[in-house]
Amino acid sequence: MSSERKRKKLSNDEVLCFSARGDSSKSPVTGSSLSSDHVLARECKRRVRPYIDIIDSLRSSGVDQDVNLPAVVVIGDQSTGKSSVLEAISGVQLPRGQGMVTRCALELRLISTEKFNGWKGKLRYHVNGTTLGEKTLEEPGDVGNAVREAQNVLAGDHNDISKDGRIELEVQSADVPDLTLIDLPGIIVNPAEGQPRDIPKQINDLIIEYAEREETIMLCVIPCSQDIAANNALAIAERQDSERERTLGVLTRADVTGEGDGQ
Repeated sequence: MSSERKRKKLSNDEVLCFSARGDSSKSPVTGSSLSSDHVLARECKRRVRPYIDIIDSLRSSGVDQDVNLPAVVVIGDQSTGKSSVLEAISGVQLPRGQGMVTRCALELRLISTEKFNGWKGKLRYHVNGTTLGEKTLEEPGDVGNAVREAQNVLAGDHNDISKDGRIELEVQSADVPDLTLIDLPGIIVNPAEGQPRDIPKQINDLIIEYAEREETIMLCVIPCSQDIAANNALAIAERQDSERERTLGVLTRADVTGEGDGQ
């Protein structure tokens, strides 16, 4: 089997597993027999989870600096609702606020477990593959502060970013799918007061570093109030993936859309 066919098969399995996981939680289990949805979810989890674990382990060891690894990368303009999308998937509250919130790559590893195992979280942060810190998280409410503290170590206490630093946030829960996402700093056009003048280029270069890889799926977050033709994330995706074979769009903030917005 060619490598192209293998990649396509894995991709289909991952999508199937993600969909089945959401449906299986609603399916009743009667006696000793399992519903077809539940069986499908378990089989997909058994087949796909080992691949995700291998890729995550290789990325942690710094292999991705020399070898392009499959990834789903979340990109979007600053303050477009990226954090809300990630929170909806993961069930944890990530740092929020005005201005720049994500200041380095944040790898969100979601591991689906049985309900009796409860919620578990772990955070590590690295620079060029060297681990600088690690912390066990007791509950979802601990995530926001832990991420902020790690970002301050990697990027400083001000409004700068770290191109070489990465945070790994692992969440184990029965309420999440088996999935790994990488969140990147929001795109900006003009630096805010106190930011380096070249920070728009720094962020753009970091995003392109991931987006130009053929193994990367780009998840572009777009607010409904914005003209899609003027969206910076889609512009980057168009340049790196003109055939749109690995670009997905997520529309946010539909509640603040006015008449004629986004047309």
